[in-house]
Amino acid sequence: MSGVGAEYLNALLKTVAHQEGVDFKAIVSDQSTDSKVEEVCKLYDFVEYHRFDGPRNPCDNLNHCISKSDAKVVKIMFQDDLFCSPKDSLLKCVKPILNGECKWTASACLHSRDGVHLSNPMTPRYHDSIHLGNNTVSSPSVIAFLNDGAPQFDNRLQMLLDVDWYKRMRSEFGDLGVVKDYCVVNRVHDKSLGSMILRDNSDSIKKELALVREKHKIEERMYILFPPNAEAGGVESIFQGCDSINRNGGDCWLVYEGEHLKDPIPEKYKCYENVKTSHISNVDMNKKNLMILPEVFTDKIPDFSDMGVAIWWLSVDNNHGKFRDFANDDILHLYQSEYAKDFLVRNGANNILPFHDYINEFEIVESERQNLVCFNPAKGLEKTRFIANNTPEGVGFVPLSGMSKQDMIRAMSACKIYIDFGHHPGRDRIPREAALLGCLVITSRDGSAGFHEDIPVDERYKIGDLNPSIGALLNDLIQNYDSEVSNFDHYREVISGQKSAQDADSIGLISHVREMGKNVLAASI
Repeated sequence: MSGVGAEYLNALLKTVAHQEGVDFKAIVSDQSTDSKVEEVCKLYDFVEYHRFDGPRNPCDNLNHCISKSDAKVVKIMFQDDLFCSPKDSLLKCVKPILNGECKWTASACLHSRDGVHLSNPMTPRYHDSIHLGNNTVSSPSVIAFLNDGAPQFDNRLQMLLDVDWYKRMRSEFGDLGVVKDYCVVNRVHDKSLGSMILRDNSDSIKKELALVREKHKIEERMYILFPPNAEAGGVESIFQGCDSINRNGGDCWLVYEGEHLKDPIPEKYKCYENVKTSHISNVDMNKKNLMILPEVFTDKIPDFSDMGVAIWWLSVDNNHGKFRDFANDDILHLYQSEYAKDFLVRNGANNILPFHDYINEFEIVESERQNLVCFNPAKGLEKTRFIANNTPEGVGFVPLSGMSKQDMIRAMSACKIYIDFGHHPGRDRIPREAALLGCLVITSRDGSAGFHEDIPVDERYKIGDLNPSIGALLNDLIQNYDSEVSNFDHYREVISGQKSAQDADSIGLISHVREMGKNVLAASI
């Protein structure tokens, strides 16, 4: 740093010495040509000094310094930086990481020409095109990160070393945690690394931009809007869809609205290991990208006019007729059931693709079957009461409510029949689970139950108009359970293959979105 490096380092270490609230050590990696930096380091007992005789390249020196740390969290500081005056500035930078709120942070910073007078306050903000040089985060000295798998700085870069690294950090570590307190002061002077690189290599920026563009070719990204920390059959379908897209080579994020949350994923859905979540404010509004809106969110379509939009019809009925623009071929329609596909075709939608869901494997509980009928009291309860009132004595009815997943499995495993006389707004989960657990599945003909593709069982197991004879039918099925249950083998085979079917759907959707991206690119040339 043209002879002033040791002086600046001493000023930095004085501010480091004042930090409280967290155990730390300072690691210094030195590439200078004399011993002045080493002599300054000897003045502070918390400093661990390392000589670096590798290439005189800022990235190599940074990587060398970081590699010497065995701490849980790394806080980057350049020798001409300073901590702000509060004694908890370091603690504020690392606390969100230590608390598990995020894997990397950037603090607000100030700037100074003399190390005394402060100006130009800056609060960091990440955006998806940051790698192209619009640095809204500031220098790496505002960054702290979890010391576990962070990417190295690219030694082919100098001017764009920071923004390229931020792009890769976002990909590896997820959302950037922003510390709004001013924790760091960046010096502004003619002898700074950035200033010297800019003067000496002003033409290199074009070459670096070309390299960074090649590294981070814009790939089409999908987002699915979801309700955070909610549990329901449709919500699990959303997690399955995102997981499947990412397992099959796509790039999909679940995004949520409202306040930023430490963890928006319910515990029961953390089994979907390929799911990535982010806040809606981080969505890259780009025509190459696709926002997938479950059918209950179609009123939000105008919010995403700058990108592609798809409606995922996880149900038909739960849209309540809010969406009517079926003639708009710019909107992609994804259907979870044959019922939804039929609905879309009848309403004139042309741009449609399948995107189903599946039932997770679970351990079958061996249980002696009893003369029991199980049902979901949230679906068609009045009809269920009618059926129960017309069923002979000796047949019991078991409501599947207030149970854990394992309790439901045990309950269905002990029953011979599952009935569902609800509306069947989509391809519901409980009928499929009941079939896998050996129940005879008896339904109405409403909604998806009216389509053989959605519930592929013989029509005699689907009841149209209810009449008192339904009770005798159930009693007959219970008495002949052992001969009837094999009639549901095909249904169980279809259900068992639905995860593979969704993966095929995901591959088709990924191809569609990439083709959409090519068309956007062609239109912009």
